[in-house]
Amino acid sequence: MSKKCHDRHTWEEMQQSRKKGKRVYVDVVIVAGAPLAGKTTYVNKHKQKDDLVFDYDSILAALTGEELYYRPAWSIDLVLSIRETVMQYIEKKTALRKAWIIASAPMLHQRQYFRDRFNASIVVVNPGKQVCLQRLQTNTRTDDYYEAITKWYANYEHSEQDIHVE
Repeated sequence: MSKKCHDRHTWEEMQQSRKKGKRVYVDVVIVAGAPLAGKTTYVNKHKQKDDLVFDYDSILAALTGEELYYRPAWSIDLVLSIRETVMQYIEKKTALRKAWIIASAPMLHQRQYFRDRFNASIVVVNPGKQVCLQRLQTNTRTDDYYEAITKWYANYEHSEQDIHVE
């Protein structure tokens, strides 16, 4: 069965289950990786029109009215609180078909949390540390991204359960 046929069949099953009042979970994909790995690019390439996308950087830019990647000290708790609200929404019976959550999640337990909570697929975008650092040189992000990239690679734990993309 082709992916298109599989997706259509799954969608039809979900609609039938909703009509019968059964709880149906949204197809959740966690896209993890270091800063500048290409997580947002991956999601934009694979998402469909009505999918929900939670992108920390885009949410923060909307909240501050500043450029992408500007991160005031107060922002982490607020954006993670918003993410939790979005995740609670995903858990409810809704017409939502698919949700993408972009997260750093270098450690196994972080990715396992999403897998356990949503039965999520985990995609790790990992072009390699050198590629991320090269992208940083031609990017307008702040200097703390060097540290963030280095820290992600120092903490990254590989898992065969994840889908790996370069």
